[in-house]
Amino acid sequence: MDDRIINGIMEILSGVVNLGGSKGGLTEAPQTFNPAIYNGVNAIAENVVMPIGYVILSLIFVLELYQITVRTEYTAGSLGLEVPFRAMFKFVICKTLIDSTPLILAAIFEISNVIITGAGNTLSTGVSAIDTAVFESSMREALGNMDFSVKLLTLMEVTILGLIFKFSTLVADIIIIGRMFEIYIMTAIAAIPMATLGNADASSIGKNFLKSFAAVCLQGALIFIVLALFNFLVSGIASEITMEAGDITSLVWQPLLYSLVLVVSLFSTGRISKSICNAM
Repeated sequence: MDDRIINGIMEILSGVVNLGGSKGGLTEAPQTFNPAIYNGVNAIAENVVMPIGYVILSLIFVLELYQITVRTEYTAGSLGLEVPFRAMFKFVICKTLIDSTPLILAAIFEISNVIITGAGNTLSTGVSAIDTAVFESSMREALGNMDFSVKLLTLMEVTILGLIFKFSTLVADIIIIGRMFEIYIMTAIAAIPMATLGNADASSIGKNFLKSFAAVCLQGALIFIVLALFNFLVSGIASEITMEAGDITSLVWQPLLYSLVLVVSLFSTGRISKSICNAM
């Protein structure tokens, strides 16, 4: 029974520390996170969505020429080449933006990677590791002074709390994977909103899309910061517990409480990132 209690507590603590110190899939580019999905998304973007983007851009260009014609219909004198040249130049720029959409999105994503890498290098220096040998010896000594009924109750508590922690870990993984799926979806349809940037009335669609994509990428940096701060909270728990009979339960409850706070914080990262980027 002692071994089951100790193994359960060590599993929870090591799981909490690993969750707080791991970058998971936050720094992986979409093409390396899941190559099969990325290839499918890229095929949709190039073969299905991008032609539609070109059609939208062409319609916007025709509308732009019509508006120029209406504005200059009653203008005296020769119009020269300036007005049509400006329209053609805008069309070329917008066409280049659509063609460069994957590069633009990759650059935005890379900014979040730079933040994650820099934050990881900075925060990792302040995290202390748990001395598992000394810690396990202290737990075994405390369990040796317990009655059988207290040990049985402790084992039940550790088992239940371990299941709750695994659920919290699952939620964290779902949020991280869900962020990457948002990136895949937005990458697939990016050419359509990018095509609207050439029109003054419709350009807000493209701008909002870029802000939303930047918010999803920035969410990865916020997730990593939350995980790193979470690691700071948990890393000192083992040294603070005196290993008396009543402290073993406290040792399990504290990281469990932190893990629930972690889940709530992870759910908030999407809202915070959208607020920072002024995205919808």
